[in-house]
Amino acid sequence: MNNTDNTSSKSPFKFPTSGQTRETQSMDFDSESIPTPTPTPPSQRRVSLHHRYQSDDLTSILFLSKRGMSRSPLAREIMRDVISNSSYFGRIRTFARGVTPAYDQCPLDGRMKRHCEAIGIYINGFSRFSTLPDLAGAEVIINLDHESNLFTQKNAQVILGQVRPFGSFLPGGCSPYVSDPYERPDDENVDQRYDAIVSSVRIGCQNLLNELPALLQV
Repeated sequence: MNNTDNTSSKSPFKFPTSGQTRETQSMDFDSESIPTPTPTPPSQRRVSLHHRYQSDDLTSILFLSKRGMSRSPLAREIMRDVISNSSYFGRIRTFARGVTPAYDQCPLDGRMKRHCEAIGIYINGFSRFSTLPDLAGAEVIINLDHESNLFTQKNAQVILGQVRPFGSFLPGGCSPYVSDPYERPDDENVDQRYDAIVSSVRIGCQNLLNELPALLQV
């Protein structure tokens, strides 16, 4: 892909209206400290459902999981890292949500945070329940578990982008979803479960990046 022409009408990506550096990319895009983008005329907006966290300037990938406390934040951070080392840097934003209202604003999984920090991955903040504008504003929605798949099916009327199970980006024969860190046999080693989750998410995010052009052209 030719990355020198950010105005090409053939590109499936939405580009920033102002210059973006690695410092601005490293910000938590779920934060209210995001710089306000140049307003887009209503007639040119892609969707009618908007809220304060949505930007029309960047292509959005939304990761969903049951609680939004471990798997989706992990996928968000790994995908950010994958994108930052690709030709898509500065053109795509990733964010994470949960699909169960009871877990809204809960602290992220402490065990997952510690496990990830030991291998150089940092996840911070709180879980966020997915709103309809979150769904409407995403070009790609990735379901990491069965619960999030049911959630997107229930709210399909507001979704304009592509919806895929995370397992579709994993090698053949893998589960369509990422293992739940909490729902495991009593005799299973906890660290092994978390290692397996991180490994699956890394592989899936890299394959997702490779398939993004096809997903966004549909």
